Amino acid sequence: MKTHDQKFANRPKLTIPDILVYGSSDITFSGYGEYWRQVKSLAMVHLLNNTRVQSFQQVREKEGALMIGMIERNPGSVIDLSELIFWLVNNTVCEVVLGRTYRGLYFMDLLQRFVRVLSLFSVTSYIPWIEWFRR
Repeated sequence: MKTHDQKFANRPKLTIPDILVYGSSDITFSGYGEYWRQVKSLAMVHLLNNTRVQSFQQVREKEGALMIGMIERNPGSVIDLSELIFWLVNNTVCEVVLGRTYRGLYFMDLLQRFVRVLSLFSVTSYIPWIEWFRR
């Protein structure tokens, strides 16, 4: 991956993430450059190192077991795998980052709305010269 960093890391500056994610300053939406390399380095050293990943093994196992339990409790019924995985990832991240899970529908609805808005199409992302319409 190191040889292709520039090809995969550099992405266009999109209008909606730029508004919602503080000027695209996070690791997901920031463009390739010195800032992105520093943020990536911080993430690798402090969040994604082997010790830290191993320390969250119990959380991953617990949430995985809960997901499997939900599937087992509903034999023969239709399961929305996208929603189930969304819950799994959300609960795992919340447990790791915040120390607790948010299983309430209100929180999940807010999170799903945020993801939906984040993925909206914005004409100004692809035709930047019409940005003045937005102002």
